[in-house]
Amino acid sequence: VILAVVPCNVDIATVGIINDARKADPQGQRTIGVLTKPDLIARGEEESVVETLRNVKAPLELGYIMVKNRGQDEINGKVALSEAKRKECEFFETHPHFRKEDTALFGVERLEKRLSEILVERIKCSLPEMKTQVDAALRETQ
Repeated sequence: VILAVVPCNVDIATVGIINDARKADPQGQRTIGVLTKPDLIARGEEESVVETLRNVKAPLELGYIMVKNRGQDEINGKVALSEAKRKECEFFETHPHFRKEDTALFGVERLEKRLSEILVERIKCSLPEMKTQVDAALRETQ
């Protein structure tokens, strides 16, 4: 799985990581976009970011999730992760552009859950071939 991490305060079309991910994963089946720093979006650019989040602009097979991590001042101030999580939820729930969107598109917790789902899917797809290889290896040793 490729995590294409992109700050929201840059034009996604000009970000190298998306192009690099497309080279490594041409069908986009292993790439998920992670949009960061939503608090730094320039005024007037919100709709463009929302289009990316909705997977309309620069689409990826696995889509995008937006997170808001602690800022340096919060890290220096030793803000607890639980408090940071609460602030992140509050930010998305009250933001004029994001509060209208599907809540499944936001938050570190949702990203963790989505990555776990992807991993389970990949394992399920790989197990039959792995079993075949193990069975073949066992037959050879008997």
